[in-house]
Amino acid sequence: MRTLVHVDDTLMPMRALTVVTQCLRLYRPDVALISFFAFQAGVILSGRHPDVQAFAFGAVISGCSMNFVYSINSYMDRHVDAINKPHRPLASGALSLPVASRYCRTILLLALLLPLGLTRHPLVLGLSWLLPLLGWLYSCPPFMVRRRKLPSLLLIALAHHLPALIGFYLQQPDLPPPPHLFGLTFLFAMAVIPLKDLQDQRGDIAFAIENWAASLGVRPLILRSLFILLVNVLLIAMVPLAHQTRPFLLLLHATIIGWLGWALARPAFAQVVYARLLQSIGAVFLAFVLFRSFPH
Repeated sequence: MRTLVHVDDTLMPMRALTVVTQCLRLYRPDVALISFFAFQAGVILSGRHPDVQAFAFGAVISGCSMNFVYSINSYMDRHVDAINKPHRPLASGALSLPVASRYCRTILLLALLLPLGLTRHPLVLGLSWLLPLLGWLYSCPPFMVRRRKLPSLLLIALAHHLPALIGFYLQQPDLPPPPHLFGLTFLFAMAVIPLKDLQDQRGDIAFAIENWAASLGVRPLILRSLFILLVNVLLIAMVPLAHQTRPFLLLLHATIIGWLGWALARPAFAQVVYARLLQSIGAVFLAFVLFRSFPH
């Protein structure tokens, strides 16, 4: 005798929504905001104001290109995350490997195809396609740059500069970007990015991945970052910059220095300080874009 099983159709959309939510959790919302507003900041630095094309392109770079960089890393680092971040979708089992794999391939395809509908300039397209390539180099064999702390630092710093560079060249493809400004922000990245290792020590050590905090120690790593940031503040005060850019750079550095000072005073806070740094960076980028987008 055949048994009929009733499937509640109302559960299907909920299950699909849950899967989509778990896929999106492979990314970081703070990084999504930083990359989107960094793109708009690049547009502004070119002397233009963000328009529909800039918002659409920024959404592609943030929602697809940078999303792929982080999502493929979450996929490849799932065993490390099981130690460092067991709440993550793959580490916790909330998302299956086949679904995560299909999701990564989908956003990679979108990251390669969607820019073609927004520009045909070879430099802008090349920089747009470079971002997912860096994500592959960082996380996937045979290179897996992620395992070596200095090459991975340089690669991540470049990846986080690309949204602003793409936004700049989208508007001014024949002009060089402001060298002093991008030099300062690159040095800023050298100070901040190693701090992500503060929360990843146990898993990195277990899988023989080089870790800044494990090799230097937590306190020396924070002091190193503070020293670089203070040197950068002196450079910001000395080098020629647009008058509306300097205050935001100083605000950015003051905020990060404050968080790191708090981490030195409260060692337990060091485990979560990197998330606060990213949130602060996103807030300053948003303030810069809003301030420069409206007439005064």
